[in-house]
Amino acid sequence: MAIFEPGIDKVPPELAGPLEGMGFPADQVKPHQEAFRSALAIVGALHRAGIPIVAGTDEAVPGHSLHRELELYVQARFTPMEAIQAATIVPARAMRMQGEAGTIELGKRADLIIVDGNPLENISNIRRVETVITTGRVYDSVSLWQSVGFEP
Repeated sequence: MAIFEPGIDKVPPELAGPLEGMGFPADQVKPHQEAFRSALAIVGALHRAGIPIVAGTDEAVPGHSLHRELELYVQARFTPMEAIQAATIVPARAMRMQGEAGTIELGKRADLIIVDGNPLENISNIRRVETVITTGRVYDSVSLWQSVGFEP
């Protein structure tokens, strides 16, 4: 499961247990891998054709699944910036909220994360969240993780 979702190693055991069961029987792994590669290629082709791709997940691993989605977009040949935009300005435009969210600008909501590393150099740096700022409040990432039983 850690290959599918690297964040599973950090979740509380109560959440990790059910997620471990998402694996496939050995005889079904190859067909699922092929279907996954095909889906990834389709997402990449849609993106290159100009179809807006909005990042979103039903959070198999809260706080990690969106990071994984952005990593997969880069595998689908998005640039790291395009992957980040799929989680920021693209959904803001889709919801017609680009005047108040989606980019860092004067007069917009300042909900953002500060990461240790440059996600434009390596999209996986998006996982290295140090600080969360939302609704005008600043939160330490480690404290947030620990408050819900996750390993930071």
